[in-house]
Amino acid sequence: MIILRLEKIKLYNFKQYRDFEIDFSKFPQDNKDFHVIVAKMGVGKSNLLEAINWCLYGKELFGNIAKPTDPNVLSNSCLDKDGTHTVRVVLNLKDTDKNEYFINRYSKFKVSDRKATSLNEVYLIFGKNNELVRKELDAKKEVEILMPEDLRDHFFFNGERLDNYFDNVQSEKITKVIKKMSGLDTLENFKEFLEKVENRYIKMIRVNEKSETQKEELEKNLNRIKVEKKESEKLLEKTRGDLEATKKELQDVDLQLEKLKEYENIKKQIELLQKRLNDLNSTRKNILKEKVQTVLELSTLMFGWLAVEKVYQENFEIDFNYNYLPSNVIENALSENKCPVCGKELDELHRNHLKYFSSNKEFVITKKEYMELIKSIKDLEIKRRNLNNQLSDTLPKIEETEQELYTAEANISQTASEELGKLYRRRNELESQIQQLNQRIGQLDSKIEILSEKEKETEMKISELAIQDSSNINKKIDFVRKIEQIIIKTMLNRKKEIRDEITSYVEEYLSKLMWKRDLIKKVEITESFSLNIFDSYENMILNRLSGGERSVLTLSFALAMHKAAGVNAPIIIDRPLANISGDTYDKLIEMFAKISEEKQIIIMLTDKEYQQSAELLNSLASTIHILEMNETSEVIISDRIAKGE
Repeated sequence: MIILRLEKIKLYNFKQYRDFEIDFSKFPQDNKDFHVIVAKMGVGKSNLLEAINWCLYGKELFGNIAKPTDPNVLSNSCLDKDGTHTVRVVLNLKDTDKNEYFINRYSKFKVSDRKATSLNEVYLIFGKNNELVRKELDAKKEVEILMPEDLRDHFFFNGERLDNYFDNVQSEKITKVIKKMSGLDTLENFKEFLEKVENRYIKMIRVNEKSETQKEELEKNLNRIKVEKKESEKLLEKTRGDLEATKKELQDVDLQLEKLKEYENIKKQIELLQKRLNDLNSTRKNILKEKVQTVLELSTLMFGWLAVEKVYQENFEIDFNYNYLPSNVIENALSENKCPVCGKELDELHRNHLKYFSSNKEFVITKKEYMELIKSIKDLEIKRRNLNNQLSDTLPKIEETEQELYTAEANISQTASEELGKLYRRRNELESQIQQLNQRIGQLDSKIEILSEKEKETEMKISELAIQDSSNINKKIDFVRKIEQIIIKTMLNRKKEIRDEITSYVEEYLSKLMWKRDLIKKVEITESFSLNIFDSYENMILNRLSGGERSVLTLSFALAMHKAAGVNAPIIIDRPLANISGDTYDKLIEMFAKISEEKQIIIMLTDKEYQQSAELLNSLASTIHILEMNETSEVIISDRIAKGE
């Protein structure tokens, strides 16, 4: 399989890019082709993606520029200098067959008084292996072969496109692309051409003069039948599309109803959780209050403990200082007039000391009081630890209850209880619409069948009116009709083939990329080429997928489209992680790396998105380019990290 990769991009005077070059060459031994471009918001990541589109197709994909002569592509810095300025974007690509491609688009503008106007000088040059195609029409054809414009919605994405890839508008585009890439549009056009040829031959049938009026009436009737049949076929296709859209809306309603069916139970659950949370918060408050009191008491004792300890210990080493003696010892010493330490008779000085300390009790501590203080401190410390343990048990319970309450409230926050009635009424309406659409499809099928029979009968009547010399014309008509039948049969077979093919490829990529293996059990491509996915219970779950899961499905479908179309172009995504969080963030990065083993992947991130998984990105990416704006508001590469360098 030939794989095409983007080697280098050069930009001159394209918006913020004055003279810029970015190189996606990688280490030869790296089995991945995964590249990351990082820049702050507003630096110009999206414009780099738009520059690629402008070079290939002459217009932007997500922006407003619809032609290469639009002056808005010109860098603002060029407006400061009157004269002629050229916007140029050059792409260098290479495939695994070692073919090298060169695509160069440039457009000239004249600047006067800070206003730019196009000189209508636009050129597109295509090169392959140093052979240049300078005629723009031929160059466009070569670009179309290499990277078909109809498929660009499946090459280039932004975060929003990843999420809404399967909406109604996009589904219509997908249908057109599938028809074109499968050749169904060519078969349809050929069928219409054969119908015109048949009509022309029918008009050439010659009849007798008497039958001329009858033939004209039959031809008018035949034309009316064919017009009505074609209109019925178009209406049938539209009705089938409406049926698919109605089924998807019913799926959305069922999803909302599923959330609200347990509304009353959730309400009761919320009330119980709120009561439990109040009780737990009350318990926490009481524990904290008691803990504060305990800590204050303990702190007071501990603050004075060194002094108490010193007082008590020095009671055994008294020399002159009697202020540490127990009060009963002091009283005995005074009554006996003897020193409590040495037993000598007290002199006047020592006696006065003892009298002073006897009257000031705060200076005296007994052994009993000392031991009681120790016990109080130990008891308070034990109490403090117990309170901490109680608090440690209570806080997780509060956090868990708050989370349960948040989850429960989230289930009913978006739709109030009165919405239930509206949803049930809408569900009944949609079920009725589905029934009516199915009936309408049956009626249209029958009508088309009846019109086909009338068409054959009318054609037969015209043939019967033909004179002998019209036999050759009848043979030509029969031949054209046989070819028509072959084309119709081929269209039916091709439609089934492409549906089966895309379904198979989507399932293949989902099995490789989706981390939730049991999430999607069945993939279906409908007759109108819209995508349905089912869980193990046969429920349609497309609209139930998370942002990350939808991204995986989108890329699986895009890769399937590439494979079915035989195109192996790079995939470039602007901010694929914008609406993603949690574990899904890293899982998507790993998915991009896995895809890059068979196809080049380039993603663009903000600096914050990059920092969230910098270590993982650094380990997986082939190159990382950090973009910044310099002092003149031009984009530059401030850093490049490459594996193997």
